Amino acid sequence: MIIENVAGKKVYSAVNDYFLKPLKMNSTYMAGVDPYWGLTSIPDPKAIGFEYYDESVGGWVKSSTFVDVDAFALYTSTWTSGNMRSTAAEMARWVKYFYHYQLDKGYLNDDVLKQCLIVSYYLSNKKYGYGIEYYKHYNGYEFWGHTGTIAGFRSMVFYIPDKDISIALLFNEHRPDRWEIFDCMLEYIDEYL
Repeated sequence: MIIENVAGKKVYSAVNDYFLKPLKMNSTYMAGVDPYWGLTSIPDPKAIGFEYYDESVGGWVKSSTFVDVDAFALYTSTWTSGNMRSTAAEMARWVKYFYHYQLDKGYLNDDVLKQCLIVSYYLSNKKYGYGIEYYKHYNGYEFWGHTGTIAGFRSMVFYIPDKDISIALLFNEHRPDRWEIFDCMLEYIDEYL
C-alpha cells in the first residue's frame, strides 16, 4: 500500500516499471496482483515444493499437502514481502542491482545496519537493514543479499562485491544444509575465480 501511495499506481505496475522492465526480468512476476489478479496457479514450468513431515507418511511430502499449491491465498498472503516468482538468473541480476542501489543511497553504513544473530557456523558476522542482509564468511568474503522461505521453498540470493559475483540458490525443500551448499560455492569461487 505504501508503494502504491508513493508511486501513484498499482504495486505490480510500479515494480514492473521501476525494476523488472529496466533489468529485463521477463520471467519475474507477482501472482495475485494486477495483471495477474485471479491467477490461482503458477504457470508452467514450475517447481514443486517439499516439506519434511514424518516417517509415517514417507518423510517428504509435497508442500501442497499442507497448502494447496494452486491456492490463491498462498500467493497473495505474502504480497510484496515475498510474492515474486522468478528464475535464478534473474534473481542474480537483481541482487547485484539491489546492492548497488543500497550502496548509492547510503543504506549500507554501520549506522543504518543492525547487528543480528549468526545463523550458521560458516559465518562470523551478520547485519540487516532496509531489506538487505550483510554476511561475513569465515574465509573473509563479505556478501550482501537476502534469504527467503515459503511453504516448500527456500532461496539464497547474494552479491559478493569483491569478486563482482552474484549467487542465486533456489531450493524446492526446506534444506537444513543450505549454508553448507553456499559454503561449497564460496570455496569454489575462492579456488577458481
